[in-house]
Amino acid sequence: MLDVSALLRASFPSLSSDLLEYATSFITDLSPDEPEYNATIKDFIVPFLEGESIAVEDSVIDNLCAELSKLNIPKGIDESPGISVEIIPQTIKNQQDSAHEHLEPTPEPEHSPAPEKKSTAKSKNPRTKAAKISKSQQQSESSFLNEPEIIVTTQVSRYYSETFDADTIELDLPGVSITINGKDLLAEARLRLKTGYKYGLIGRNGVGKSTLLRAIGEKSMIGFPKNIKTLYVEQEAIGDENTNVIQSVLDSDHERIRVLRESDALEKAMKESNAHISKIYRKLLAQRAEDERYRAWEIAEKRSGARGWDARKVLLEKEKLAVAAAKYAEEEVSMEVADEEAEKANLLLNELYEKLTLIKAESTEAKVIEILNGLGFSKEKQTGPTSALSGGWRMRLSLARALFLKPDLLCLDEPTNHLDLPSVVWFQDYLKNHCDGQTVLIVSHDRAFMNEVIEEVILFQDMKLTYHSGNYDDFERNREERSLAKQKQQETLDRKMKHVEKSIENAMKSAVKSGDDKKLNQVSSRKKAIEKGRYGPTHFDDGKRFKQSYLAGYHDQFGLAIEQVKMEEEVNFKFPEPEPLRYLGPVLQVEGVSFKYKKSDPEFVLSNVTLNIERDCRIGIVGANGAGKSTLVNLILGELTPTVGTVTKHANLITGLYSQHDTNLLPTDISALAHMQSLFPGVKEQELRGILGSLGLKGKLATNPIITLSGGQKTRVSFAKTVFKSPNLLVLDEPTNHLDIESIKGLVRALETFSGGVIVVSHDVRFLKDTCKVFYVVEKGRVKRWEASVEDYAKSLAKQKMV
Repeated sequence: MLDVSALLRASFPSLSSDLLEYATSFITDLSPDEPEYNATIKDFIVPFLEGESIAVEDSVIDNLCAELSKLNIPKGIDESPGISVEIIPQTIKNQQDSAHEHLEPTPEPEHSPAPEKKSTAKSKNPRTKAAKISKSQQQSESSFLNEPEIIVTTQVSRYYSETFDADTIELDLPGVSITINGKDLLAEARLRLKTGYKYGLIGRNGVGKSTLLRAIGEKSMIGFPKNIKTLYVEQEAIGDENTNVIQSVLDSDHERIRVLRESDALEKAMKESNAHISKIYRKLLAQRAEDERYRAWEIAEKRSGARGWDARKVLLEKEKLAVAAAKYAEEEVSMEVADEEAEKANLLLNELYEKLTLIKAESTEAKVIEILNGLGFSKEKQTGPTSALSGGWRMRLSLARALFLKPDLLCLDEPTNHLDLPSVVWFQDYLKNHCDGQTVLIVSHDRAFMNEVIEEVILFQDMKLTYHSGNYDDFERNREERSLAKQKQQETLDRKMKHVEKSIENAMKSAVKSGDDKKLNQVSSRKKAIEKGRYGPTHFDDGKRFKQSYLAGYHDQFGLAIEQVKMEEEVNFKFPEPEPLRYLGPVLQVEGVSFKYKKSDPEFVLSNVTLNIERDCRIGIVGANGAGKSTLVNLILGELTPTVGTVTKHANLITGLYSQHDTNLLPTDISALAHMQSLFPGVKEQELRGILGSLGLKGKLATNPIITLSGGQKTRVSFAKTVFKSPNLLVLDEPTNHLDIESIKGLVRALETFSGGVIVVSHDVRFLKDTCKVFYVVEKGRVKRWEASVEDYAKSLAKQKMV
């Protein structure tokens, strides 16, 4: 770093010390072996110097790049000497978690009072503090997140710093705006989350719910209190052959691991001499300094502009402290210092013991097992390696870690997608009864789950957030009532205006006839009152009386306008009608079927199954994952051959399968239309466009690459494949996972008018209730008809969990 600093000082003598240190740090982080190394430095240094009004000559820049490329620049200080890995394992590896976790207050740069009221998460003009960040660096940071450029802004007080310690974990941020690649998703919205409340964030697919959830979980908003511990569960946990499921959950609590590690190291040291205790104590401090440096690096990597400049200054300070602590840990210790530090180590050990008592370290494994049991993990899965888990089970593992960590603010994005119905019932009970004091923000399509859990709905619509008390059904009912009330209010106003206009017309005729100027003036005044809107409502919805002074700025209209409640547009699915089967009996019969995958298997997966499937059936199949639901579906479709028994079907029966995994298997580099053409060669383009259009994929949506489509739109592509051949029997495996609530309503309407048979495998109680008439439970190798409603089945599961 000294060589880099010397070269910069020689090339630009007028560069200030602070900016010299910043530029040195940036260039040191680059490697001369990287492609376009010289171009990257030019892209950085030129706007950097111009921002400081320093003259820039191409020859000087070229010479600097040439000299820098000759240097053997070390990559950061990650290999600082003196930190014993054997005694105190590095925590950096432990912090590579699948979820975006911020469970410890992270070091943040202290700011002076901001001169502007508007602050941004990514500044486009960072010259207010220091140098501009190069385009190549911004692209690098964007690739670090593997996401499009997202800009989050908040309207903060001029006295706010980057962040602060609040005296509460309640969140209240005004003027929140979000743009993604220049497109506005949220504009001047108020983000308000009360302590301990369970919120449901709803809105159409593509409005930005997941983006907002991530911004909250990553605390990427200026003014976000740093004392609030947040966690955003986004992706599946990473598999590891050497870590079992229980240990993976335990390892997610980095604070607990640190306390156990440090207390264990000090306990062992206490049996040795004071000199040895002092050495271990210093290494503990060095490790803590290294952890602080790592967290500062994480923040600096994700920020640019003025905020990036401030974060890098903090990182430089943390680097200095980490190097100094590592160096101090290797110094020789005098007897006097050793005795003093041994006493400090003893005090630190007592503090660690107190923390272990507070976090109840002895009972944590029992707590983890309780959570894993609730989420459906068998004993074999709990003690097996995480690398053996499928994607769905790794998502459950991420969810288990989130519940175990108990952050102040838990952000869950479609948490029930990979759960079966028994696990959903347990999960909703856990959120209701075991998350006291936690704020939970949920995005979910599952109405029954939302109704059980949430206490308030946040509607994300028209780039605004509006708050509504109650669960989802309460919200929908209140919205319909408010819509009807507004319509009635408008009708009343319209009748009133007609009466007023009629009276004005009569008064005008009378005034003209009599030549009364006074009456003419009165008529003119009443006309102006109508034009200005003075006959509108006199009170706001909350009962407060309206005053013109409440409306800021200039207005052509006076009075309060009636704003109609905006209802969501209906989403329509239309399935092609199948050819009628002129047969009154069952179109498919499963008779005495038992099945095992290998003849050597000791037990059957399914035993003695008998089903009669009618041509217009509406059958719901429920049960735990692994109970045999997929096996039953494959037997019905003819994908598997029964070991015992028979499956017979009508000669003209056509079946169509939609699987929850279909969406993930779609090609991303071609359009939906091209994909359909590859599946059904020889079919006219007009016919393929017709089936895509009937499912809402019209115009450019049919010809844009599939990668640009939302999850709900990709689901429609999969539905198009399923129904193209006009099947008589639809088999739907978790069809609601990627749809929003309005799209699910549209799917329900389409199935209501579909004349063929429908079999649904789902964990969504509301969808099952709305689409199915008969229910079968797959459990312990048996398929039994459930004689009551699917809600009663869910209640029975809840009772079983309580026993």
